[in-house]
Amino acid sequence: MYVANGDPYTMSDRRFPDAGSYAQYLNGHQNKEFIVFENRRVGFYAYSFNHTKNPEGGYVHMIYLDDKYRAKGYGRYVLNKTMKHCKREGVKSLVLHSKKGNHINQDIYTKLGFKCLGDVDDTGFLLKWEMTF
Repeated sequence: MYVANGDPYTMSDRRFPDAGSYAQYLNGHQNKEFIVFENRRVGFYAYSFNHTKNPEGGYVHMIYLDDKYRAKGYGRYVLNKTMKHCKREGVKSLVLHSKKGNHINQDIYTKLGFKCLGDVDDTGFLLKWEMTF
């Protein structure tokens, strides 16, 4: 498995019903890469530095994996790679948001050293997680 930059038009997802909207989402982010396994794109992730949700650090916008590639360690790999990049760039923290009921991913975040800071807003839908370096 590795990550690579490239043309987003070969992937689709229920949140991005057509290749154009998928590409548009990715193009708005500073750092975006595809997750490649056995010469096939199986997912993508996007993160940026100095985002409004973490002005002095990094923010993970999204990690997406095709269904059949989930629960195989790819998400953990991507987060580790992102954390290493943040450290190299001198970023002091990395923030991400997760749905409250997403216990599988929240367990991974905890194991990697992220701390849950509570609700993102008063809707009670998202939790804010932060890793400090």
